[in-house]
Parts: sequence; C-alpha cells; structure tokens
Amino acid sequence: WRIFGVLRDPFEMLVSLYEYWRTYPFEPGSCEPFIECAIRHTFRDFVAAAVIGRSVAPYDAFFDCGGPLWERTTLLEFSALNEDLAAFCSQAGLPATARLPFANRTPEMGRDIRRYAAEIGGLMDDVKLHFSWYYRRTPHGGTREALSAAQAH
Repeated sequence: WRIFGVLRDPFEMLVSLYEYWRTYPFEPGSCEPFIECAIRHTFRDFVAAAVIGRSVAPYDAFFDCGGPLWERTTLLEFSALNEDLAAFCSQAGLPATARLPFANRTPEMGRDIRRYAAEIGGLMDDVKLHFSWYYRRTPHGGTREALSAAQAH
C-alpha cells in the first residue's frame, strides 16, 4: 500500500482557508473557534491563531514526514498537482489519470495574495517558522525539489 498526500504552499493554504470559511454558509453557532476566527476577524488575527496559537498543525505532522510511514509516503505539490500525479501513477505502474479540475486556485492561476502578505507583515516570519519543514527544503520555499530530495533518502 502507498500513502500520498498533497502539499500546498502554507501561506497560500492559509489564504485559501480564510477565503473559503468567510464565504461558506455555515449554520450560526456550528463552527469551531478557529473557523469562527476566519469568519469574524481579520486575516492577521486568523494567521496569528493558525501559527502562533497552533490551530493548524505543521506539515511534518500530517504525513509522519521522516517517521515510520515516510518510505510509503509520496507527497505531491498542489501547484503542480496534475504533473506530479501523472509522475506518481507512472512510477507506481498505474494507468495515466485524467487531469484534475482545480476548484481552489493558486496565485499562478489567478489569485493575488500580495494584499494578504502585506496585511500580516512580520507574521510571515511566524508562518515560515511554523511551517519550517516546508520552507527550509528549497531556497524558493517550494516543495517539488524538496520532496524529490527528501523522498530519495
């Protein structure tokens, strides 16, 4: 058996969660406090809750990265999901897959997140610290090279 997951740039993931939760029609009073933070507060407050308040687990906790499941784990990059999925299927001897539609767009696909980065200012350092496993893997903060190198070990 194999485990595979999809990683997204953590800052993009936080922007996406914030935007989604602010627009989703939740039933009043049905949300956990972190979702309520997105609905009722600023993006800066939301990011502080996520990384300083530890409401979002760092990526290395999700897939037991570097732990006992690592040998069976393949992590794909969200911004290159179709390409990475095709490569995964090829390596696993599985038939080629159809291209997956994106319901959630990355900045390269149309979302401008610069205003969110400006809003949080110095909290970006906290985002990078909290998600240091992701950000320290490549000089650009991306996962493609990082995951290839990490999975080779």
